[in-house]
Amino acid sequence: MNVGDILQAVADALEQVENLQAYPHPITAVPAGEADIAAVRVERIDYQLAFAKGLAKVELTVEINVQASVDADPYVRMCELLSGGVGESRSLVDALTAAHHVDRAPATPGPLAMLVVMGATRPRFERPEDPGGVRLLVAELTVEVSAERA
Repeated sequence: MNVGDILQAVADALEQVENLQAYPHPITAVPAGEADIAAVRVERIDYQLAFAKGLAKVELTVEINVQASVDADPYVRMCELLSGGVGESRSLVDALTAAHHVDRAPATPGPLAMLVVMGATRPRFERPEDPGGVRLLVAELTVEVSAERA
């Protein structure tokens, strides 16, 4: 199990979403000019998910940041990103599900072969600490990936 490979695979899957920049690590500031951002971070690792089979569970958070100069447009964009299973081309859930299906198909499964999208938090507006910074609409997507330790 390579945690860095899992983070990169999640970010690569999210990069398929139109007009979204994805990072395989936490970010401390939203880069200027990037309206919709996803940053992946490790929350917890359970190394003993299945002791006999050598499985671990990696819990990830995908922090979604949408620049919010007005209230309505960013909320619509956030709803697109949080939609799932309805054919929304900007759905993070659908992008991760598609990557999961690709990774579980080969004889040697990829890092997202046992990925499950668990849920999302309520979108909330946040003001930056920097007075010149951009107000954001933020939500978090919880993702779990089971991986072989051996």
